[in-house]
Amino acid sequence: MLLDKVNKLVELSPKAVDGGKEGRIFTLANDPARVAKLHKQFTPRLADKIAYLINNRPEGPSLAWPECLLLDPTDGRPQGFVMPRVIDAYDLSKFTNPLRRPPHVDDRFLLSLACQLAAVVAAVHQRQYVLGDLHPRNTLVTARGVLVLVDLDSVQFTVGGVTYLCEVGRAEFTPREFQHLKGYSSTARTREADLFALAVMLFQLLLGGAHPFSGVFADPTKANRLRDCIRLGLWPYRVPPVPGLSPPPHIPPLDGLRPELQELFRQCFQQGHQRPQARPPTRRPSGGAGKRCPPSATASVRNGPSPGPCPP
Repeated sequence: MLLDKVNKLVELSPKAVDGGKEGRIFTLANDPARVAKLHKQFTPRLADKIAYLINNRPEGPSLAWPECLLLDPTDGRPQGFVMPRVIDAYDLSKFTNPLRRPPHVDDRFLLSLACQLAAVVAAVHQRQYVLGDLHPRNTLVTARGVLVLVDLDSVQFTVGGVTYLCEVGRAEFTPREFQHLKGYSSTARTREADLFALAVMLFQLLLGGAHPFSGVFADPTKANRLRDCIRLGLWPYRVPPVPGLSPPPHIPPLDGLRPELQELFRQCFQQGHQRPQARPPTRRPSGGAGKRCPPSATASVRNGPSPGPCPP
């Protein structure tokens, strides 16, 4: 039993339903719409961070954002927090991989997810947060096609001269300027780094699940790890091309996308390699982060006639 913000006892499920390096997730006995996350080490600094997040939530419904602290009833020390529960959802990797996608998923649906993802990242950035750990596993899609970001207690921000870092991350979603890091616990990252991770996820959504820096080397002895390709800027779609490097043969070609989408990827992965500020910024569509598509978006991401607008 723990206490919530109004000193009401909160009963947790006997066993954790999920967990990771930072803590474990429990359902609430009397509130099926929420879950509790208990950290393994809930330090005073972490308590200050979560308290700030609770009082400074970005706009929009697409965030499983911390809602209230949970306290030990014996000494009043914070042990965790309550956040919304995302029910009947899959992580985004189910939709980036064509072999795992449900049969109803088409370009229209994928574009809707892309619009939602860009919008929710824009909403977080608007409040001066850096996500830091943006990847498909912490991006959920509900049965109704609504995209929701989770694990948001790790976001980075600065307030009162104090920077609360995002201490987790994944190399394949980390841009060149941070590839040298051995870990993420002591270095502040940037919104431009989030834009790189966002572009990787959008590329995977629209181009068959492949990572944008995965390619085929003519000389197998020169093949590099994915993180080395990111660090060296070995993008298989560069103009002019990288000698001896070509895109994977099993994915749709980049030039099959509409020209404006091709250009956005080039801005991020080619021009943004040495100049992170060249990565295209996110823009919130009218209607906020929960809106599936901006009104002007077409339902086709491929070259050719558009079949019509995105679904409402």
